[in-house]
Amino acid sequence: MNWEKLLAEKRVKPHKTSLIEMVQFREIVARDLKDAQIRGLSIDRRFACLYSAALQLAHMITACSGYRIAATAGHRA
Repeated sequence: MNWEKLLAEKRVKPHKTSLIEMVQFREIVARDLKDAQIRGLSIDRRFACLYSAALQLAHMITACSGYRIAATAGHRA
């Protein structure tokens, strides 16, 4: 699927990112990766931390491509 189709389906919106936004994404990723290493966390919780880090990286890539995922029912943007 390409960006034009995602735009037409209103699944993404145009977005201009900033250095501040990228720094914030990196901070969240670093925090989630650090949290995933906490001893005593369940495997499920560790996975959730790693999943969150991967999701933030995907949002970074999307923002750097000039888009933002559109909020839809059942989805947070």
